[in-house]
Amino acid sequence: LIRSNIFVLLLLALATLAAHGWSLGDGLFLDDHWHLTKYRDNDWSFHSLMDAGTIEPERFIQSWWQEQPVRWTYARPFAIFVTKLAYHISGGSVVALHALNLALHWIGAVLVHHLCLRLTRRRFWSAVGGLLFIVYSHSLFSVSWIAAQNTVLQTVLMLGAVLCYVRASSLNLCPDDTLGNDQSSGCNIPPTDAGVPPLRLGAFVGVLSLWIGSLLSRENALVLLVYLP
Repeated sequence: LIRSNIFVLLLLALATLAAHGWSLGDGLFLDDHWHLTKYRDNDWSFHSLMDAGTIEPERFIQSWWQEQPVRWTYARPFAIFVTKLAYHISGGSVVALHALNLALHWIGAVLVHHLCLRLTRRRFWSAVGGLLFIVYSHSLFSVSWIAAQNTVLQTVLMLGAVLCYVRASSLNLCPDDTLGNDQSSGCNIPPTDAGVPPLRLGAFVGVLSLWIGSLLSRENALVLLVYLP
């Protein structure tokens, strides 16, 4: 079992590098340059993190034809905090910021694999699910662009919140004919007619923490409230 898990982790890591490793040399693009100026300062206040997600062109360019100011404000302070922290730890390395995207995408693939395993108990197809997540066409854009790191981070946090919710609510995600046969995939809960099991408080705190983190990374994390119930 341990060897199987290690094999899957390595497989997904190699697949992530094969599909997206080129992005390590992709440099900066569009609003990456603006964000980089905000990462350089040592102001870690909430206001500063919010300001880093605000794009206001008149701060850095003057256009004679512009009659009204243009401003985009994104409430993504946690995503900014994570990237800014990585920037300072790495000594301002742009490659390190791209590497962080790769690491987050790999973690997301691992979580997708685990969720598929809980649903199917099929290790092969669960690995396929993780691989499909890695090569999903839209990931080409988000993984390679530093400014889109909020998308990758939010996805990882949302997947973590879903898995924590499964644990907190004792949901049975296993096929009926395999219930209680495989402890490794979480299918060791025997059938019960005792009604709804009590909520596991610790795991539910994890759900809320991960969801709040994802909500402060990208606003469309609100969708979790729709599909979890």
